[in-house]
Amino acid sequence: MEDVRRLFNQIVLPTNNNVEIRTAVLGHLKNIKDLEVKSLVYSKVIAAIEQKIDVTVEVVDPIKLPDNVDQVDILRMILILFDNAINAAIQSEKKQINFSFFTKDDAEYIVVGNSTKEERVDLQKLSGSFKGLSSSRHSLGLRNLRILLAKYPFIQHNTSANHYWVEQVLIIHGAVRKKNEN
Repeated sequence: MEDVRRLFNQIVLPTNNNVEIRTAVLGHLKNIKDLEVKSLVYSKVIAAIEQKIDVTVEVVDPIKLPDNVDQVDILRMILILFDNAINAAIQSEKKQINFSFFTKDDAEYIVVGNSTKEERVDLQKLSGSFKGLSSSRHSLGLRNLRILLAKYPFIQHNTSANHYWVEQVLIIHGAVRKKNEN
């Protein structure tokens, strides 16, 4: 009987908790109507959770990306933001990531926030030109993000940092109006 208890506690309970976490994440993502975006966010959230990062997902209302943004491009943008968030959060004390996707006025917002090991991150480093190749994957990812964003003058990228937290926001202006016009 003791062996059965030990096996239950070592194998069944952790597996059950893992299934519950994955199901809860899927529940929060049900409002993302783009299957590819939903799949990417799901995989990144699970990857973060496996790294022992506390992840919060907020997608309250049904949302779909506008047709005037190439889906591969937006997937790459989200991937870069999430990868950078995971890399920074792993090194931080609190190990937290927040992902939000919502509509406000005539824009869609994609927000990725993460804890950092530094109290204040130098945003100048994040907004530099990154000329040439960098050995830092973080810098190279942000360089690629800027290249992608250059194709979309209606997508705004805001970054803020304060008290061990960095938040990156993609604002797709005119997204709601364009969808309603179709």
